[in-house]
Amino acid sequence: MQLITTNNTTTNKTVVYEIIVTKDGCISDVQRLEVVVYPLAIFTEENTLQTPEILCSGGDLRKILQSNIPGSFNWFRNAVPGVSTPYNSQENTNVQ
Repeated sequence: MQLITTNNTTTNKTVVYEIIVTKDGCISDVQRLEVVVYPLAIFTEENTLQTPEILCSGGDLRKILQSNIPGSFNWFRNAVPGVSTPYNSQENTNVQ
């Protein structure tokens, strides 16, 4: 069984499924399955691949990160020849 459940809010939602099994005319008791569906965090940023941030060599990139829900994120960048900042840097940073 595969169910795709979408939470379009910014808070956790509880969904209760009632399951009944039938076989050869016999019917089971109702079994309840409770599932907590977490909202999908959406990172919001003005600059995208279509409108990149401009940064001079040696400059400091500082961004205010925002999401539709509070949480944390990990970041990385692709390896670029000639750019010395480690591309596999990762931080667990809180997002408001």
